Order: sequence, then structure tokens, then C-alpha cells
Amino acid sequence: MTCSVFAECDARVTSANSDVRNELEYNKDEEDIVNTSRCVFAVPGDLFCTEMFPNRCTLYSLTDGFVHSYLAFYRTCSVLSDLPLQPSYRCWRTVCVQKFLKAAIILLLFLVHISSTFYYLWIGEEPNIFAMIALTSVAVYIYLIFFLLTFVLIQSVFRRMLRMNSKHFRFLRLLVANELSNRIFAIVLAVVFVLAGLWVTLLPPAVRRITIEIDNLPEAQKGFTVGLLSDLHIGPTVGCSKIQKMVNTINLFKPDVIAISGDLVDGFVRNLEKAAYPLMNLTSKYGVYFATGNHEYLHGNVDEWFVFLKKIKIIPLHNKNKKILVGNSRICIAGTDDLFAEQSRFSGHIMDYKKALRGCNKNDTTIMLIHQPNAVRIILNDVETAKNIDLILSGHTHGGQMYVFVPLVYFWNAYFRGLYYNKTTGTYVYVSAGVNYFGPPVKIFDGNEIIIIKLV
Repeated sequence: MTCSVFAECDARVTSANSDVRNELEYNKDEEDIVNTSRCVFAVPGDLFCTEMFPNRCTLYSLTDGFVHSYLAFYRTCSVLSDLPLQPSYRCWRTVCVQKFLKAAIILLLFLVHISSTFYYLWIGEEPNIFAMIALTSVAVYIYLIFFLLTFVLIQSVFRRMLRMNSKHFRFLRLLVANELSNRIFAIVLAVVFVLAGLWVTLLPPAVRRITIEIDNLPEAQKGFTVGLLSDLHIGPTVGCSKIQKMVNTINLFKPDVIAISGDLVDGFVRNLEKAAYPLMNLTSKYGVYFATGNHEYLHGNVDEWFVFLKKIKIIPLHNKNKKILVGNSRICIAGTDDLFAEQSRFSGHIMDYKKALRGCNKNDTTIMLIHQPNAVRIILNDVETAKNIDLILSGHTHGGQMYVFVPLVYFWNAYFRGLYYNKTTGTYVYVSAGVNYFGPPVKIFDGNEIIIIKLV
């Protein structure tokens, strides 16, 4: 950009000032400032003088090798004569802001579109900084879209209010006219929410202690404890050190049984074996049990993970159960393949809860591991079968993980989070929000949890 270009812009802006003053004369009885204002200074990429885009707002497209994305920054109007700034400085400042935003959006979109590659490449014992940045960018992108759409909706409502009665809603004029500021505010909000979510995931998971009263529970089983771990998501943003801290935390409570209800890993054994090794340090009196989640079928080979888990003394419940003796009574711990297993067309994997419960007697205390709450609903609808299940342990929902998803996750799943009781079958259901997160290392406040369940 040369000085001559700035001089030309200064001359045009100066000549436009008198016209703009007349144009912005506001008729207090009838006129609407939104309809009379003009874009004096709109910057579509490298074009920055008003003659190129008179009387209307500007839409410019950003095209990257990876994406075709449109970002609307329109009606960026300014009355220069009312501010004590030199026109040339305003030209420089506005161009710089637009250039910076354009570069930032292109970089953000680039990072978002390469983020998925880190599930298959450059995976090690600990997360690498590039994977963390790329997947964090996904969270920024999601929040940014949400807040931009929210502001567009709010501005649309405000415009209608101004048209209906401009006298009573004049205070809304600035909110409607200054849309560039609103978009910058949306960016700030997105960054703030992501930083807050990052901070949550850096904290140790909360430990929630739950007491459940089981009808006709044998005396020997009263006080029996189950440690529930769900959604560990060992992968590009969850590594060895985070898993070791989780293991240390749950071991402090010395549960009688540890149950891992799905979504343990996001990748192949060859890439994540070292990151998953701390799981061999899980200790409980009657063993550690695992049932698959949907992510075991999305990333890697689930049968290879079964081999690895057996090697580190974790028992996969592949549509089967394990019976343990507690005093003179018995607990049947069952687990079934995830609801997604059939859709994945992975040979030999399908949700077969009847097979998983085969051999569990009515007198046994039956605890079942099922990853998805919607799979829980299917089982509970089979009343005769579900009557023999005392407790179902589930996960999958992450408590929504990000605030924008909380309503969607709540309505999409049969159970959202916490303890539920089905009166028809007499079955308790506990849905954990998970120990970790999937993808972006961000989560809602108090969203990471380890559950300790005590039977009484």
C-alpha cells in the first residue's frame, strides 16, 4: 500500500463528510437511522474507499486451499467528522483490523481442517503441541459460529423493533449500526469460553460418591463399592501423564470393582500403547472390567485393544459376564458391545445384551456396563430382561462437553447425566459425564468426574 493510495482515500473521505452529515440527519418522528445511514468506510479485502461499495454493506469471501468459507462483515459505517482522528490514520487502522481478522480466520479454518489428521499421525506417549493447538481451534470455531449466529439473530430482532417504534427503541441504534464491533465481541466471547474450558481440563477430575439402595441386597454385599470410569479418550490430547493421575486418584478410594464403560481410546494400539500403560496400575479387590464404546469402532482395531487390555489385567466384557463371590453371595458383572458396533460392520461385534446376561441368576446382584444411554433405553424397554438388572453404568454424553452442545445432548439421549431410577423394572442407571473429553481439550465446568458407587 503506497502513500498515494492513502492520499486518494483521504481526499474521497473528506469530500464525503459533508454528504454524510446530511444523510445522518435523524427525523425524530418517523425516520429510522438504520435506513438513512450509509457505509462511508467499508473494507472488502484490499479495497478501502467508499466509491467501490456505496449505500450498501459489504460481503467478502475468504477462500483457502482447504475451505470455502464466507464471513460477513457488513454495514461497517463511520462518521469521520465526529471523531478527532485524521482520515489517513483511520484508513490505516481499519485496513489493519480487517487484514488481521482475515488472516486469523484463514489460520483458524486451516487448523480446524487439519485437526482430524492428528488421530492417525504424530501420536505418542504424550500429546504434541500442534495437536493441542489444532483441536483447540475446533472449539474456538464452534463457539465463534454460535456467537456470530446469535448476534445476527439479535440484530435482526432489534431492527424489527426499530421499524415498529423508533421513538422508544433509539437506544438500540448503536447495537444495530456497529456490527463490526459485535463480531469482534463474538470472537472475544469464543476465546473466553475456550480458555475457561481449557482450564477445566487442566484440573483433576472431581470424585463423586454415590450411595444406591438395592432391594434385597445380601448382607455380605452391603458397602460394596464400584469405581466408574467412562470416556477416558486416550488419544491426541490425552496422554500417559493424565491417565496416570486418574489412576492414582481412583486407587485412593480402594474400590472393590473398577468398571470402564466405553470410549477408552481414540486410535490404534501401536500408537497409544505407551499412553495406555498406566491402566495396568488400576487396583481393585475383584478386578477391572471394560465394555466398548462407539469410539473403539471409530479409531483403530477393537480386537487388538482386547488383546492389549487382557495383557494388562483388564477384562473385556464382549457380550458376556463375569461372576464374583462376595461372602456367600454372588455379583454378576455384565457388559455388552456398543450400540454403534453393528453400524461399524466390525466382524463379530454387535450389541447383544441377552447374551451378555446369560447365566446371571435372579438371586445375583447384576451390574451391567453399557456405554450409550440410548442403548440403556432399549434394554429397559425389554421389561422382563431388565427386571434382573440392578444397576446399569453408562457414559457417552460428556455432560454436553461444550455449553453450546448441552441442549442437543440432553434431548438426543435417553439419559443425560447422574443417577436415574426406572420404577417399572426397579433398575438404577448412572450416567457419567466422563473422566476426560473427546477432541478439543475443553469441557464445561465440573465436567470431568470419577464416580465411586456404594451399594447398601
